[in-house]
Amino acid sequence: AGGMWMEVISVCRKFSIPMNLDTIRIFRATFMYDSMIYRLNPRLDPRKEYDRWEERHNKNCRDRVVNNLFRRGGGPMAADFARLVENIELGGRMLIRLQNFIDTPSYTFGYSVNKVAYFFSTMTKAAIRMVQVLVLITLVAIAGSYLTASETEQVRIAFVDVMLQVVSNPIFVALGLLYLLQTLHKVMFRIDDIDTK
Repeated sequence: AGGMWMEVISVCRKFSIPMNLDTIRIFRATFMYDSMIYRLNPRLDPRKEYDRWEERHNKNCRDRVVNNLFRRGGGPMAADFARLVENIELGGRMLIRLQNFIDTPSYTFGYSVNKVAYFFSTMTKAAIRMVQVLVLITLVAIAGSYLTASETEQVRIAFVDVMLQVVSNPIFVALGLLYLLQTLHKVMFRIDDIDTK
């Protein structure tokens, strides 16, 4: 027992694991028991004592099993059926707990942070794409009038006017709303999804 505790202390020292006062007390009591045993019997050999105990233990187990077999020579006893029913109920409860453990995913707060980041990143990408489409449509609309324009100031003013016309266009607004609804649907599907470890 003392050697076992010495191994425990060496492992705790190796991995810097603190030991509380109760552990130290158990350690001290074990060494006191060992010292008292060797004072009572200095010629005590732990290996021989363990071999004797193991031999007696094996013999007792063999006698117990043989006696139970002889008592059940005419068939199972009444206590056997009670134990069988208890084991069946225990197995049923274990299966129910296993099913609940499998069907109930564990929630992790880290995934909520990922969902929030996914929401903001997706909405930001959608807004950038809409702005890119707006600028592209505006440039395409201005390209036709650019050949006829002679002054740079008129082209700059035309760019702002055309962009406002595109933004106020019902077709562009409808397409933008459809794209926004599709993006929100994708985001809500990700938020409602159940995360597991």
